[in-house]
Amino acid sequence: MSDFTTPRRMGAAALLIMFLKNFRKIAGAFFAMIIIIVFKEADTPFGIAARVGIGLGLLTGLSFLSALLSYYPLKFYVHDDKIIFIRNLFAKRTTSIPTANIHSLRTRRGLIYRLLGVRGIAFDTIATNVEEFELILSEEDWQSFMHDIRSSETLASTRHGSVPPSLPTADKVLKVSNYETIKGALCQNHLHGFAVLAAILIQVLDDINQIDDEAPERAVDFVETNFETLVPTTATMLYLFAILYVFVVLLWVGKVLLKSGNMEITETRDRLVLKSGLVSRFTSRIARDKMTILTIKHNPLEKAFKCQTIRILQALNIVGMKDENKITIYGSQHGTEILDWWLDTKGSASEDRQATATARSGFGVFYRRFVPHLVLALVIAGVMYHFDQTIFATIVCPAYVVFAAVRAVMAWKHSSIELERQFVKVNSGNIAVVQSYIKYGSIETVAVRQTPMTRFTGRVRLSISTNAGSFKVYSLDEAEARAIRSAILDNAHRAS
Repeated sequence: MSDFTTPRRMGAAALLIMFLKNFRKIAGAFFAMIIIIVFKEADTPFGIAARVGIGLGLLTGLSFLSALLSYYPLKFYVHDDKIIFIRNLFAKRTTSIPTANIHSLRTRRGLIYRLLGVRGIAFDTIATNVEEFELILSEEDWQSFMHDIRSSETLASTRHGSVPPSLPTADKVLKVSNYETIKGALCQNHLHGFAVLAAILIQVLDDINQIDDEAPERAVDFVETNFETLVPTTATMLYLFAILYVFVVLLWVGKVLLKSGNMEITETRDRLVLKSGLVSRFTSRIARDKMTILTIKHNPLEKAFKCQTIRILQALNIVGMKDENKITIYGSQHGTEILDWWLDTKGSASEDRQATATARSGFGVFYRRFVPHLVLALVIAGVMYHFDQTIFATIVCPAYVVFAAVRAVMAWKHSSIELERQFVKVNSGNIAVVQSYIKYGSIETVAVRQTPMTRFTGRVRLSISTNAGSFKVYSLDEAEARAIRSAILDNAHRAS
């Protein structure tokens, strides 16, 4: 078993992975320049081969040098209740991360990682201007490192006065099959697929534009020249749209499955461990007290197929990759089990789930959601009538208004807030029912805001802010909203 209580470097595999990452980054940054230089016109095959060799040599040397400068100066170890990183390049710099401040521990095992038998480890904290360190360890070293981390966490909890129980409970494993993940992805808004497609197209067009600045102009000239022959019939347009729709749905499902496939959720004494990924395996190890918000969503499709979407939110400013503060679980029915673990009730105390105060939104929510869509539909209908598009104006616009009205009614029906002994529950959603659970200790501010209509309706807006985001409940009775605010602040003070 490796010893991580004294300073040490990562293994040789870490240097190789750093080299490959840097090679990819440098080659991607100078991709257009490389293509132009290598395939310059009026040159012999020998000249092209010579430039390719020189280019590869420069890329390899620069990548290896940058990898070596990242690898060699870095040492790390676990001491007491802290993980300590030492970087000694031109000046010695020591960074200490208390294990009590780690919001989550993430690991990844991409294809190269798995071939080399290693995994990458990163730590998420809410500190600002702190460099993120990725450790690349072998499986044996990973197990030894986690043993030292758990010992450090136990020491930290003891020093902070929250001694863990002497008889730890057995870990509970919840699994989400690939079938459930696909089912959950199909129950989401399929416009997510268009967003994925747009991101791919933007990257491709950017690469093309770097290689050839005149490519967009030539494409526009081609369309203008052949416009009449390129315009499809209505039937062809519908056929192409159907193909595009199926393609983006498959794109969306593929993205979700690659990241969330073969998901396994382990509930330990004080940590939630999520493992997922078909090709690359990702692991997130989240402390119970670092989870800020738990959201459970049911839309009509999810209700019909008996599944739900679960989101776990941490602080927005945790150090990590984009959107790593938000973990989404598609297609499972484990929402209640995860909520029980988070509240540490295990469903045994029914009084913990009895609301101590409740307030429902008034009909102002309907007007707030419906009126903007009504105005938009009237403007579009007027423009269509002006351009003699009578069928569009008399069929599509009224259908849109009806849909917006149904959506606004459902938003009004869903909107409410409930106070329970351990948490605040905010109910929201338009078509879907979204239940957001917030522990009192995570709440930072609560505000009641009047609107210009308050003097006539007696309705106000209640805002709840946390380090993971804010929630607004509209059109609450003013007296009820102020009572709710006072109760939340009292409970938050006791929980802090």
